[in-house]
Amino acid sequence: MPSYYIIFGAAVRPGGLPSGALRRRVEQAFIAASAEPDAFFLVTGGVGLHGPSEARVMTTLLVERGIPERRILLEEKASDTLESAVECARILRDRGDAVRVHVCTSSYHVPRCRLLMRILGIPTRPLAMPSERLLLGRSTWSYHVLRETAAIVWDGLLLGAGQAAGGRMRRPSQGTGRRG
Repeated sequence: MPSYYIIFGAAVRPGGLPSGALRRRVEQAFIAASAEPDAFFLVTGGVGLHGPSEARVMTTLLVERGIPERRILLEEKASDTLESAVECARILRDRGDAVRVHVCTSSYHVPRCRLLMRILGIPTRPLAMPSERLLLGRSTWSYHVLRETAAIVWDGLLLGAGQAAGGRMRRPSQGTGRRG
C-alpha cells in the first residue's frame, strides 16, 4: 500500500508564484516522502486572490523536484481547510488504498488538519513539520495559533452538524446564494 502525503494549500502570489508557506509545505512533503518511491502527493487548494490554483502551483514545484505527475493527485475545488479536508477524504476513500496518510502543512495548522481528517474517517500519521515560530515572529505566530484554535472549534462544529444532517454540510455563506 502506498503512502499519501496531503499538502494543504497556502497563498499564491501575483504572477502565480508560491508564498513562502506554500513552498515550505511542498518542500517538507518532498523530503518526508523521499525514501518512498511509490508515495502519492495529494495537493489541495483552489484559486485564491491570484491564479493558478494552489494545487497547480504545488504540482509545478513537485514536478520541478522530479516527482512524476502520475504520483500527484489534484484537488482544486476547495477554498478553505475544511473543504480541502472533505474533498481529500473523498478522494482517498475512492482510491481505497489509503492506509498511510500524512498531513503536510504549517506546524500551527497540523492539529486542525489531522483532526478534520480523523472526523472524516481518514486517520493520519504524525509527520514532523518544522515550526515557523522564529521565521514568522512572535506576533504573527501568535495570530496563527489563535486563529487555528478558533477554526478547530468552528470547523468541528460545521463538520459535526453536517454529519448529523446526513452528510450535507452547509456553511453560513451558503444557502440562498445572496450575500448580505
